[in-house]
Amino acid sequence: MIAAPVFRRLAVESRCSIADQLSLHFLDWPGTGPPVLLLHGNKSNARVWDFVVDASTLANRRFLAPDLRGHGLSDAPPSGYRIETLIDDVWAFLAALSVDRVIVVGTATGGYMALTMASARPEAVAAIAIVDSGIWIDPAINFAPRKRVYADLAAGRAALDRSDGWGDAQKDHYALHSFRALDDGRVEYRHFEQTETAESRADFDIERLNVTCPALLVRGEHSDITSTDALSRLAGYLPQAQIVTVAASGHHIPLDRPAGLAAAFDDFIGTSS
Repeated sequence: MIAAPVFRRLAVESRCSIADQLSLHFLDWPGTGPPVLLLHGNKSNARVWDFVVDASTLANRRFLAPDLRGHGLSDAPPSGYRIETLIDDVWAFLAALSVDRVIVVGTATGGYMALTMASARPEAVAAIAIVDSGIWIDPAINFAPRKRVYADLAAGRAALDRSDGWGDAQKDHYALHSFRALDDGRVEYRHFEQTETAESRADFDIERLNVTCPALLVRGEHSDITSTDALSRLAGYLPQAQIVTVAASGHHIPLDRPAGLAAAFDDFIGTSS
């Protein structure tokens, strides 16, 4: 049976209207200091961060995790999925919450967003953490489609990709928040299948960016998305970069090894406010 895990620190769920006919669902762990903005990857949702926040020692820090448009419980317009537009959504989301300065943590596509945000508005971004983002990702992986519909929730849970390192609690939690029930008993994965995001990742040019804030670069030890060479190459563009490898993790670090990821950025965030 699929069961919801019990967390020590619970997120408050809410919605935020950022434009006509577009609202974002988000998780808010109340606290003080510049909030930590947690950005999930493409074909994912904000619930990847629950275990990380729960493992964090920053008990008094505010964390915010929106579902990007077309993901999770946020609205899914038919277009507008390039990284630049997703970033515009995030800026509008922060403005609606009266947040003017953040630490941005992004995994996968969220890492592309964090880098771009830090370059575009250095006054608004105190620091960034890039979590196994595969900046020079293999195009074949970049454009790989995901199956959308499964016979039932158990079948969807069993098919979760990159989940070899996840425990039962992570698989259960992610499955419960990643599928919607259809009228015929089947379940559908909660994301809008978009090529725009993959296209904008392929077009991403870090040479155009100027990121000067502190940066933490995180790789899963067994990642098939981010190589050690790629991480070193990325660090060359970031004058205040630190590199950390999370042991025994693949690409999907927030669910593979959430405690390891939390430990990696707790000290970094605590000194980067």
